[in-house]
Amino acid sequence: MFPENPFLQLTLPRVNRTFSRIHALIWTEIAPVSCSFAGSQATPVTWASARKLAFKPVRTPFHWGQLFDQGWFKLDIPRTKEKGPVYLHWDDQGEGTAYIDGVPFYGYDVAHRYCALPKKTGAIYIESLCLQSAIWHPSATGLDPHGSKLSNAALFTRNDLAWNAWHDLRMLFEIAMARPTTRSNHRPPEESVIVRPSMSFPLCIGDCFERWTTR
Repeated sequence: MFPENPFLQLTLPRVNRTFSRIHALIWTEIAPVSCSFAGSQATPVTWASARKLAFKPVRTPFHWGQLFDQGWFKLDIPRTKEKGPVYLHWDDQGEGTAYIDGVPFYGYDVAHRYCALPKKTGAIYIESLCLQSAIWHPSATGLDPHGSKLSNAALFTRNDLAWNAWHDLRMLFEIAMARPTTRSNHRPPEESVIVRPSMSFPLCIGDCFERWTTR
């Protein structure tokens, strides 16, 4: 007779597939963003000075700078017909600060690639640094030998249902994996129940995924 949860060796692969399926639904690219670059320098330049520099169009993938250099990018944000929030995806190995109307608005790094934009956003300036400090993040790669690599600049929309479901499931996963094996002391030894994350977790995942897909 099978135990309550047979074939537990299949649990983690199924969980990983669930995460992948949901994550693939979160972000949708809707428009590319035109970028221009004013060159890199070892001495920092303020936004007021940088906006007067000569910017030249670039295409991704684009390598720029040497270690610890500063570089300024100018982005022309296209108009969209989206009713909900639109996000600027900035995929650069280095770190950057997005300026809107001369004011720092958002900080980009390897762990933060998407920024929700205000409506009717025009030009955005990004002060980029040729360095990568978030080496703890799974997506951290360090810098390429030719400098920081800008891979993509585009507008995206976010599926908030998929976003919330992914984070809820991730939380349940971490709780289940952190929960130690325990034995109930409220029953006689012969009736005690052993609680293991591998037993309780599939039930949590199945229930939450079913709710998400049927909403």
